[in-house]
Amino acid sequence: MVEKGQVVVVVCLAISVVVFCLRFYIRVVKNGQFTFLEITLLFALAMEVAFGGIQIKQYQLMAAPSTVTNAVELGKWTYANTFFYIACIWSVKFAFNILHIRVTEGISAVHVWAVRTLYILGFTWILVYVTYLLKCLPVSRNWDAPITHAKQCPGILHAWDFWLHLALHLSTDFWLCILPFPALVKISEPRIRMAVCGVYSLAGLTIIISILRAVLLGLNRGASLEHISILTMIEVMTIVVMSCLPGLSSTFTRKYIHHDVSYPESGSAIGQRKSQSSYGNFAQLKEPGIELHGVRSEASGERL
Repeated sequence: MVEKGQVVVVVCLAISVVVFCLRFYIRVVKNGQFTFLEITLLFALAMEVAFGGIQIKQYQLMAAPSTVTNAVELGKWTYANTFFYIACIWSVKFAFNILHIRVTEGISAVHVWAVRTLYILGFTWILVYVTYLLKCLPVSRNWDAPITHAKQCPGILHAWDFWLHLALHLSTDFWLCILPFPALVKISEPRIRMAVCGVYSLAGLTIIISILRAVLLGLNRGASLEHISILTMIEVMTIVVMSCLPGLSSTFTRKYIHHDVSYPESGSAIGQRKSQSSYGNFAQLKEPGIELHGVRSEASGERL
């Protein structure tokens, strides 16, 4: 299981790096769009790489002889790696919310909530870090007490911290999945609407993985540590890759415009208007605004 876990880490990191590099090449190198969104995703990738590197160290300690020293060392790395996990997860949430702010510019009521969500995510990120740090003081008791028989941290604090973090993580994921749909369903081209909604729907996979991870943690953390580590790595990889996909869509939609869009009435005035409307729908996906049914969001002049 340990060797399998190390392979999973390497494969997940390789997939994330390749997808991010492809997005970086398309948006930054080719189109010159080095925005705050790209910086946020770069930070998320860096946190994933750090998380994966520490996981490899954890697997090495799991395979080492079972001694008090190795157990304490494993506890330290596990405690520290949680900070990188949280940073990666929440930075991807920020990246998706920045995209939501752009997508919902033409729908004022939804756009207001997209902006408010940015502050909510910042508050919950700080709250998760603070509660994780303060749940057991001094922090060395988190890894020393279970092994060296020092004074144990109250079990209720661990339970409260665990369920609070899980509730914040899942609730913000659900909210981010729901938030953009009032705007996305108004995209006039059905196939584009289905494709974009499908990308956002992939977030359901990370929610399922998070729930499975929580179940394993709740049942028996010690016995399930290898399985938890593998699920966590897959979860992190999935959300990083998913956050990069919208940036790749403009290339595919341009090919779709030039090769796949046609109407039987293309020779008529009606067909020409439909063709122009379809082109606008696709072209707007690579711009800050999106063409909607009777509503068009205007470019703000500066890309997020």
